[in-house]
Amino acid sequence: MAYVSNAPEEQKQDPNAPQQGAVAPVGGGGAVHLAPSSGISGAGGGPAGAPPAAGAGASPAGGQFASLNQYLDANQGQATPLAGKITDQIGKQYNTLSGQNDSTLSGINSQIAANAAPSQDQTNATIAKESANPTSFASDPGNVASFQGLLNASYAGPASAEGTAGFTGQQTALNNAIATGQTNTTTAAGRENLLSQNEATPTTGVTALNSSILSQDPNALGSVENAYKPFNNLLTNLNTGASTADQNIAAQQAGDTSASAAANKAIADQTGALNTAVNGQLANASTANTNFTNNYNDIIGNLGVGKGLTSDEVAQLGMTPEQYAALSQQMNLANTSQYMTGHNFGAASVAAPINNQQFLTQESAPAAVTANQVATPEQFQSLMALMNLNNGQLPTGAVLDPNAVSQAGTYKAPTLNGAFDYNAALQNATTTQQQERADAQAQANQLTAQADAAHNASKSHTFGGNLLKAVTTGGKYLANPLATVPAQVTGAKKLASKI
Repeated sequence: MAYVSNAPEEQKQDPNAPQQGAVAPVGGGGAVHLAPSSGISGAGGGPAGAPPAAGAGASPAGGQFASLNQYLDANQGQATPLAGKITDQIGKQYNTLSGQNDSTLSGINSQIAANAAPSQDQTNATIAKESANPTSFASDPGNVASFQGLLNASYAGPASAEGTAGFTGQQTALNNAIATGQTNTTTAAGRENLLSQNEATPTTGVTALNSSILSQDPNALGSVENAYKPFNNLLTNLNTGASTADQNIAAQQAGDTSASAAANKAIADQTGALNTAVNGQLANASTANTNFTNNYNDIIGNLGVGKGLTSDEVAQLGMTPEQYAALSQQMNLANTSQYMTGHNFGAASVAAPINNQQFLTQESAPAAVTANQVATPEQFQSLMALMNLNNGQLPTGAVLDPNAVSQAGTYKAPTLNGAFDYNAALQNATTTQQQERADAQAQANQLTAQADAAHNASKSHTFGGNLLKAVTTGGKYLANPLATVPAQVTGAKKLASKI
């Protein structure tokens, strides 16, 4: 651009003033020379129209101006081109910052998307499929991965857009640009700095004069100021984009929380249902054990004489009514004192009570039952499936022990059916009764033998006298054969006949 360089002769100053020399143009369009070369001092540079000093050469190109104002007035037309060049550069800076805004927000949103929560539809579908058959569902590794994606859902992206390095860096860049724009348009140093960035060959003098030219034109300076105003919009746009990203972050966090809660609830609900079923089975088994223990002693006691069993108790012992009748009859015989006789003596045996408990193979008090013993193998499979889905961890509150799977289904309700040896009990009662009879007979025989021995001993002691008496008496009657023979004689004869 061309600058006015020659002033009227009457404006020329003293040529003896110090020389400054030529000043390079802002950029193209020819040389700009100022006179006096000492610089432009104010309006009192020297008497107007004073001739040049002796020996002075021709006035240097550029002429002379009596004051800075005259120079500015002469070159004020350059303010608009200067402003245009500056605003063009500011516009390029704006476009660069705007692109950086977009890139920054895009990067933040990409981080959020990379940590997106499962959709509600995805969550519902996965939970429904798992709940339908946890064991079958957990047999597919892909299903396990999908479920654990819900179970472990936790937002890991940026907590806020404003907290990212990209946002803070861009925010700083915008604030710096805005602050620099304010400085460049409101201070002389700022304008000179701005002009120097747009001059082909910046020098202190040219930059100062250009700043003065620009400052003297409110419209030109205003256009530069206006060029910086959209920078505030960039900051607003950055903050608005960050706010939108923050809303997305909150949505993803809520989605992850919801998905995790749904999956954890599914595990908890299914574990609770499994516990309820197993605990019900455990309660039934415990009741059966308690009932058995309560009835056991009564049943055993009622096997005794005079304590008849109920039909239910007979059935529990595995006997038919006919078998029980036969056993009861034999027990009555065995529990009744046996009376046996010898020649003239009798003896009774002592009835011994019969203990039929010895013929039971079932213990009277079954061992305490556990949840693992009453659970079915299928229930243990359900537990293992839930553990697989639950990151390999035992679900909270589970009543089954995964290490006790070998105990599944081992509980058997206690029963006397088949545990009572009827034949052995009947044989025992029969043998007992026979032994009692044998004992009674032996006692009777012993008493008879003892009595016979005592009797024989008594007869042997009186035998001689009786014989003599019999003979003597008999002699008396020999003289009188018609006499009646006394009984003693008859006895004597009988006794004699035994000798």
